[in-house]
Amino acid sequence: QTCALPICGNIFFSGWLSRRYPLGVTSKRYSILVEGQLILAKDAECSKVDKIIPIGPETIIHITDDKNFRFKVGEEKGEMVNLEADSLESMM
Repeated sequence: QTCALPICGNIFFSGWLSRRYPLGVTSKRYSILVEGQLILAKDAECSKVDKIIPIGPETIIHITDDKNFRFKVGEEKGEMVNLEADSLESMM
């Protein structure tokens, strides 16, 4: 599966993560970690981007539940996005 977005830089990770919303609602998102950003898309072709999270020195990644592979990504003073992986390897 190929993402249709023009991606500059090295891709460090690509695969499915679940985005967790308030009240426990989850939705699968195709995720691509490239230099400087984490892209969350609604499909593997990236035709519908849900969220682009800037990744830089101010970015916080906090593991909230290591048994269920849940973590938060964002900036301390900004929005934190709750994510869940299928495995520990997918979290790394």
